[in-house]
Amino acid sequence: MIRRTSNLLKLSGGTSGQGPTCVSTPDGFFIGDSSMKLYLCYICRQRLRRKKFYPDKSRGSGIRSCCIKCQAIWNKTRNVSRRLYFRQYKKDNREKIKAQDRLRQEIRTGRMIKQPCEICGARAEAHHEDYSKPLMVRWFCHKHHLRIHRALTYN
Repeated sequence: MIRRTSNLLKLSGGTSGQGPTCVSTPDGFFIGDSSMKLYLCYICRQRLRRKKFYPDKSRGSGIRSCCIKCQAIWNKTRNVSRRLYFRQYKKDNREKIKAQDRLRQEIRTGRMIKQPCEICGARAEAHHEDYSKPLMVRWFCHKHHLRIHRALTYN
């Protein structure tokens, strides 16, 4: 028999309400009483106890949607691919990174001072028009800096 109670769907053994109860929620599956809650990992599709998931306060269930084992595998593959991406980025953009590092060093030592945005006067970030001249920068807030880059990309 199927009974609807708020957003939970209860399946019970008979009309009297006796027998095993299975409760399905958007976050996972609860089987049996509340001490025996099982949640569904969306990657390996296994039903596991709560302690097999990392906590996540931002979710309604209070846990992540994939189990600890699947999370570890995902983290490993993600870290390897990120490492390879940034290694390649550093090779391809040496001049850009050198210019940014030099400017950061000048600001840190006080030889150069951050300026407000040239357009609106808000807190700004540096924009290099030529990376071979690391201290020749224009100052734009994040919004205007994105607009400048978009205009350079599409022109």
